[in-house]
Amino acid sequence: MLDNLTFLIFSRNRAFQLHSLLNSIKHQWLTYPRFHILYSYTDEFKSGYDKLIDMKMFDIVWQKDTDLYTDFLKYLDICKTKYICMCSDDSIFYRPVNITNDLLDKIFDEDTICFNFRIGLNTIIQDYIYGTRQPNLTNYTNENGILSWNYKMYSDVHNYGYPFSCDGHCHLTSDLKYLSNKLAPNAGKIRHWEGLMNGSQNRHLIKNRMKCFETSVLFNNPINCVQIPPLYFSQTCGFSEKDLNNLFLTNKILDLSKLPTEVNGAHYEHKIQII
Repeated sequence: MLDNLTFLIFSRNRAFQLHSLLNSIKHQWLTYPRFHILYSYTDEFKSGYDKLIDMKMFDIVWQKDTDLYTDFLKYLDICKTKYICMCSDDSIFYRPVNITNDLLDKIFDEDTICFNFRIGLNTIIQDYIYGTRQPNLTNYTNENGILSWNYKMYSDVHNYGYPFSCDGHCHLTSDLKYLSNKLAPNAGKIRHWEGLMNGSQNRHLIKNRMKCFETSVLFNNPINCVQIPPLYFSQTCGFSEKDLNNLFLTNKILDLSKLPTEVNGAHYEHKIQII
């Protein structure tokens, strides 16, 4: 077990997609991390989570959130692992991951703020709706397949300059706790937390470097949206959370064998296949 890494996963009304994420970790990771899941649901989605919890896929700590942002900050206070990776339930691992405790310790030198699973040299598309490209990653070092760069050379609206989010962003727990309480104690929502944490006005308070694999191993598949107010999401590959929940309750799951082998962005529209 990766006993120094916890996956902190956020989920709402999407047991099918949460199962897909967990199942992708089961199939793609050589060694499993710890898991803490903050989840919530409206009444019609309760049965999906009941089913998923009963499946006992991993030794998971399930916490039904009462106020997501407050519960997030409280969890940072009690998290016992050295590292924490934040992930939303609509992310999925599409490539193998070989992370060890020793490798994490090597990655997080004194100037590294984030290791990001969702980016690599392949993630050149910034906006998946309009196909907008982002500036290529340059002036980076490559040590045994781990890229490192000064993220402050990039705009805080581009992935290579965006160290804080919930799509496979890994941090020292102590850094995340300190910066969240200093920069965003009253953010109220994770979306607002991201804006405050990544804002250019705060960059001087944060370490300089981000790291990732040469090729991303995770992508966010925006097939629906449960945030309030909603963000835009896929209109070509969309699939409602209600339909997915009904499929999950009839033992239908995501076909991992039909995931793409290549993606060109951190957010990537993929038409899911069901088995």
